Amino acid sequence: MALSAAEKQRRYRQRRDEDKERRQAYLQKEKQKYIADKAVGKKKLIGDLSERGKRLQRKQSRKRQNLSRKQSIEMNAECLQTPASSTENHNVASTSTDTGSTCRKSLSKLKYKQTVELRYMQRQLDTAQKKAEMYRKRWERERSKKVSGSQQITPRSRTKKLLQNFSRSSKEVKKNLMFHNCLIDQIKRKYRQKTAHKKTVSEICCGSILRKYKLKTIAMKQFGPQQKQDRKRKGSLIHRLRKSIQDFYERDDVSRIVSGYKNTVTQQKYKQQKRLLLDSLENLHVRYMSETNIKISYTSFTRVRSFWVKQPKDSDRDTCLCKKCENVKMMAEVLKGRNRHP
Repeated sequence: MALSAAEKQRRYRQRRDEDKERRQAYLQKEKQKYIADKAVGKKKLIGDLSERGKRLQRKQSRKRQNLSRKQSIEMNAECLQTPASSTENHNVASTSTDTGSTCRKSLSKLKYKQTVELRYMQRQLDTAQKKAEMYRKRWERERSKKVSGSQQITPRSRTKKLLQNFSRSSKEVKKNLMFHNCLIDQIKRKYRQKTAHKKTVSEICCGSILRKYKLKTIAMKQFGPQQKQDRKRKGSLIHRLRKSIQDFYERDDVSRIVSGYKNTVTQQKYKQQKRLLLDSLENLHVRYMSETNIKISYTSFTRVRSFWVKQPKDSDRDTCLCKKCENVKMMAEVLKGRNRHP
């Protein structure tokens, strides 16, 4: 039967490797070829490769290394399983002795490696057991605190405890709801009867517990007290100057009225045509104080502004403010000042 090309090549390499001189000549030839290829750039070192080339080269190196280690382990296992036989040739005896020594070294390295791994795993196991014991003790202490009543149970915890066993503790839930409704009715009655109690009820509704569980609004609706409103003295400066400041805002040199049927502002069913300020509030505040010689804070000045007087936005602009339009506008103003406007 004719041999295949691969089989012929395999037998050729086997005959070449059996002859030491031919083997050395082949290795020397391959070495010279590698040096020549590296000089012309055909072979590259790993440092000269790209990142992708480095990854591929290292992957192939790992595969070759793993294969070599696997073959070495299999060879050592075969050496241990093969019984020692008496040989007549001294060279054969020396070779088997060397192989046995290599096997013993490999076994000692493997045993040492396994011992190190076993110690490491034992340390990890001890650490995990200590942590488990620590958390178990911590859980027991927390449980004992709850049982002894040393830790106060929160309202949310009591509610959850009631709802978890609703089918078995429906009477207790009913009793708690009844107590809740009766308490609210009693507080409402006291709040309406005496004014002295209103402050106390208001302070209860603003307590930290109700704020924590976001029940402040519900308490206000249930009990009746409303949030404290700002009290404004009628004889204060801002009250006396309210009309004057509002008239100042509605002056034509301070604000302009916006034309248009839909450009209105409504507040509390009171409808007014919108007006837009011609300058910033800071400048208007300074201007008002210089004209009236009255000192008033900026906050008070802006607070009494009428609700239909607004600051202008980009959407309120009805002109482009480009160079051509502005030039025509300024020319018209100059002609009007000189009475030459047609």
